[in-house]
Amino acid sequence: MIIGVSGVAGAGKDLFVETCAKELSKIGKTSTKLAIAAKLKHEVRDWCLQHYGIDSVDCSREDKEKIRNFLVAHGTTKRHATQGRHWVEQLQEEVLDRKDDYDYLFISDLRYTDYPKDEVYWLQEEMGGKLVHIQQYTLESRLNSSFKTFRKPANGEEKRNEPNLQTLADYNLEWEFNENFINKDKYISSKVVKFIEWLSTQ
Repeated sequence: MIIGVSGVAGAGKDLFVETCAKELSKIGKTSTKLAIAAKLKHEVRDWCLQHYGIDSVDCSREDKEKIRNFLVAHGTTKRHATQGRHWVEQLQEEVLDRKDDYDYLFISDLRYTDYPKDEVYWLQEEMGGKLVHIQQYTLESRLNSSFKTFRKPANGEEKRNEPNLQTLADYNLEWEFNENFINKDKYISSKVVKFIEWLSTQ
């Protein structure tokens, strides 16, 4: 099965996929991860090295933030020119080549629903996959009550797409960010185990 993962930058998409791989292996299931952004980063790697001195394929989160606007602009230009199909068609051959080698194939960065046959349509309707949407929040207390403050989108593109992704998701996952968690790994695993239990019913 193919599983797409969406959520704003820093919500924990890669952490989710990595934890899924660990938990799935415990029950004898195999998985691997692909990313639409990998195609984009490879395409602009030489340009970023020449003009920014940053390796877009292998850089720190800090350096990624420095080139994020450029990556978004390039990716968006390609998307607009192809009605949202450029990057999924870049990835599709690899998906088809590898999906039978694993029980689950994760695509860790589904982001768009702008066009009729955009990334989410491609995943759900053409690939028969499921979309998981992740939100990260901090729990805050005020006036004897608690409320969730969700991580904000990193840019206008994320802000515009976030509501649609959440609505179209087959599974919505929320988890708390707390630097003082004593059992952080256990908490994260518990969230993922619930997802895997749901997945087994699909």
